Amino acid sequence: MNALDIPRRLFLGTAVGALALRPSRVAQADTAFTNFSFAAAGAPAARTMPERLSDIINVKDWGAKGNGIGDDTTAIQNAIDYCLSTAGGKQPGGKVFFPPGTYKVSSGGLAVGHASTDTGVQLIGSGYSATTLLGPGTGFTISDGGRNVDCLELVSDMQVSGTGASNGGAIQITRTGASCINLHIQGYFGIDASACTRAYISGVFADVSDSLSGQSAATATTHGFAGQGTIGIQGNDGAYISDCRVTGYDIAYALKGSGATMACCTGEVNNIGMRLGWSNAGAGIANGCSVLSFQGERTSIPVELYDAHGCYLVGLNFGQTTTPPASAAASASWSSGSVTVTTAGGHNIGANGTQIVLNIGITSAWLPAGNNYILVTVTSSTQFTYALVSNPGSSPVSCDWTYPQQYAIRLRKASECVISAFVHSSTAPAHGSVDLDFGTVFRSVSDASNVQIRNVVFENIDAKCGWVTPVTKRNLAGIKALNCTGTAGLNLQVTATAMPILTYADLPGQTGVFQTGPLEGQTYSISDGNSSTFGSTQTGGGSGHYLVRYDGSNWVRIG
Repeated sequence: MNALDIPRRLFLGTAVGALALRPSRVAQADTAFTNFSFAAAGAPAARTMPERLSDIINVKDWGAKGNGIGDDTTAIQNAIDYCLSTAGGKQPGGKVFFPPGTYKVSSGGLAVGHASTDTGVQLIGSGYSATTLLGPGTGFTISDGGRNVDCLELVSDMQVSGTGASNGGAIQITRTGASCINLHIQGYFGIDASACTRAYISGVFADVSDSLSGQSAATATTHGFAGQGTIGIQGNDGAYISDCRVTGYDIAYALKGSGATMACCTGEVNNIGMRLGWSNAGAGIANGCSVLSFQGERTSIPVELYDAHGCYLVGLNFGQTTTPPASAAASASWSSGSVTVTTAGGHNIGANGTQIVLNIGITSAWLPAGNNYILVTVTSSTQFTYALVSNPGSSPVSCDWTYPQQYAIRLRKASECVISAFVHSSTAPAHGSVDLDFGTVFRSVSDASNVQIRNVVFENIDAKCGWVTPVTKRNLAGIKALNCTGTAGLNLQVTATAMPILTYADLPGQTGVFQTGPLEGQTYSISDGNSSTFGSTQTGGGSGHYLVRYDGSNWVRIG
């Protein structure tokens, strides 16, 4: 044996030994790649690559381009329908994935539903700054499409735009427990969960799409927001809405049903920030709903209790900054003690005769006593006037306006509710901090005749712009204010007062009083006490400001 044979034999021996240690398996040298099965590292079961790829259905595998140019509706719909199918013995349901891109959706939007199969489908993007679904002109971009069973279980991590100018929306969910998470939403209706039980909506930023901002004065709200009737996020029974921000809507948030909760949300530059007892179908009762830590800025009316019972609102902070302008810059002229402002287009303030306070931006000489907040009277669709005694001189270069806040909180039908820890910040004027009459300033329809208030408690509230007392003052009997303050110094409406005070006719037990009673122990302050003696029976008609309590038979003076 020569020296070269030794390493050769060692090499051959090692190779043979290695082959002997390999497990026996069927040779797959001629097997097509798509049929080649292999196990994941550390896993015992071998699967083919197509099997692995079908675990999460990628819309691009079904032909979607995501380039923002072509129509991807058919490709995405086919992917969703396959997810719901039992093709090849697969279980229906699962995840549909959208890689980064802009996907155009038309033809009525995407239908995530089935004729009979009740299973969940999740639509998952790559982040709302990476994946965008551009919706159709009408209807919802994502919904059940009118199919028998709503299979939409989750939409997350994408932007969804519904561009319909009259009734288009982004997402509609009706499946119990459906979720919308980490989304940027645009649409006439952003997220409609008004028919969904226990919806979970979190981390959503909703704003109205650009196509809505150009609506005519006839369909837009009277102060320049997207459109009358638009709603950002809606919730129903057991809904939980958290960490959301909504801007640019007629109504930012609407809750109805039982046990819905909204927590740690904001509403900015809206007409109404939160309405309890409402949905896109109109009025609906809100029972036992909660609003926790809600902030509103540049919103005309941050909170409305439209039809709310047993609801709890706490940690409310509303700035009094003004709402956006309703029209382009205008010109002004003076004659005989009156300034006439002429707009470049329709001013959208209201019909002839409408009186409203505006924050006028104009040369100081054209303002009475330097006060920007002016009561104006509409005289035509392009003109309004306000009083100014002296001729201010040469015409100003331009004139524009914004709207002061109407009311921070207003009540229509409310019972057994608690409103606690409310801050009306800043020093800009409003028509009132708390409106107990459901009055209107911008719109022509008032619902004061339907105001019904019973067992509503306000606590720890600084109503900087006063309390607007109801026309039917007997509703005051249903209100208890604890540790509340309020002045009339910043209000723009003469009915706003420091604190509401009852008369004897307002007390429970008198004709037309909505508040339950009289019950022994009920205590109120009245302004027309008739006897100054402590413990005397009070029947009203005097001028004494007394504290009275019902002793089981009569109202008697106790203070």
